[in-house]
Amino acid sequence: MPQTPNSAHPLEPLTRAEIERVVALVRADPALGEQVRFSSVCLHEPSKERLVAFAAGGDLPPREAFAVL
Repeated sequence: MPQTPNSAHPLEPLTRAEIERVVALVRADPALGEQVRFSSVCLHEPSKERLVAFAAGGDLPPREAFAVL
């Protein structure tokens, strides 16, 4: 998932827009389609190494999502 400018910190929960994008991407998969049910969609936290690099002034790590279907 691409970075969003609204994410001030890598551990911020997913925004509504990010969750909607995840749902749209999953539903676009022909094997799953519109009938898929979501139990949860949440942030897949970046590695400790990426968090340390961010804290030292590095770039915001990529935002990734974890979905339970």
